[in-house]
Amino acid sequence: MRFRYQCGLDISRPAPSISTLSRVFSDLTRKGLAKQIFHDLVSIAQDEEIIDGSHQAIDSAAIDAYEKKRPKKRCEHTGNAN
Repeated sequence: MRFRYQCGLDISRPAPSISTLSRVFSDLTRKGLAKQIFHDLVSIAQDEEIIDGSHQAIDSAAIDAYEKKRPKKRCEHTGNAN
């Protein structure tokens, strides 16, 4: 529900799939639009005095990946994993 609200999605309609959102974000990133949107949002937040730019925060939260793990290569000589 919160995701839908933050993205401006109508709650009476189905949300886009993860793969659709991933493709859209990939296109935004490839075209350099994600960076521009970020800078625009920061500028708006500064203009509205929501942030002042005097502090920097770094988030080191773990993010789960949806990719399958790749098997480790085996050394041809010993058969051990690299």
